[in-house]
Amino acid sequence: ETDNSIPPHWTPITSGTIKEKLKTYKSKGIERIKLYRALEASDMQAVIKAADELDIRYYAHTDNNVVTITEAMIFGGRDFEHLFTVIPSALSYRKEMAVMFESLGLDGINSADEYSASLVLMFDYIDRNAEFKSNLNRVFDRMASQNASISTTLNVLASAASRSSFYCTFEPMDGKT
Repeated sequence: ETDNSIPPHWTPITSGTIKEKLKTYKSKGIERIKLYRALEASDMQAVIKAADELDIRYYAHTDNNVVTITEAMIFGGRDFEHLFTVIPSALSYRKEMAVMFESLGLDGINSADEYSASLVLMFDYIDRNAEFKSNLNRVFDRMASQNASISTTLNVLASAASRSSFYCTFEPMDGKT
């Protein structure tokens, strides 16, 4: 009997099981996958190679300072998830998030909504720093020259601007429930 069930949304894989896992996905009719942000460079490179060989389209999350968009593009990546994934190609979250928060007088992040809003503010922070702005422009230039795509995450931007509640996580942001 054939198992036609759809695999779970998120399935951990190792470099030794990547090709087999993707073959299983392909046999179930899966044509697109998302490469999550915690993949190390060697694993991302292996997934991209295997996905290309199997004609599976992939969308890379590169927003955790593990692999940048520039690095993923060297591996052959062309499609990226969420506009925010460009930020680590311009600066290091680990080094700059606290500096940005201090410069804006922010206390920290208390919810996923506040985290997303802080990423919107990060673009302004990048724009005010010549080195970061240059880094970001180089990433966009490279993406354009290689016909790369990126989702805009408009729902998050609209939510941060109080123009949409679509992204709402229902987490308390001001101590109220």
